[in-house]
Amino acid sequence: MDKDHFYPDQFEITNAVEHDDKHLEVFVNQSEATYIFDRGYIDYERLDEMEANGFFFVSRVKKNAKIHVRETYDTSQSENILNDQMVVLGTQVYLTSPFA
Repeated sequence: MDKDHFYPDQFEITNAVEHDDKHLEVFVNQSEATYIFDRGYIDYERLDEMEANGFFFVSRVKKNAKIHVRETYDTSQSENILNDQMVVLGTQVYLTSPFA
């Protein structure tokens, strides 16, 4: 390891039988860290709480997610970035605050 590379300092493997979102409070415990999780953890109200409390995350969205694009940013300077957008996520029941 060196200062130019970042590696996970913790990971957890959960049982496939249990619903993943029951473990989120245990796993997400350090603000200003970036968490990577699968869509099984997605709870839009929790994402809002996490973002408001200084947590960063990367996740796939659920198939039924409503993605409302608020703003699209220029990506012509990078060949590796496909889209850069400010979005609101959710379902018909709940929409999040904007995410970049």
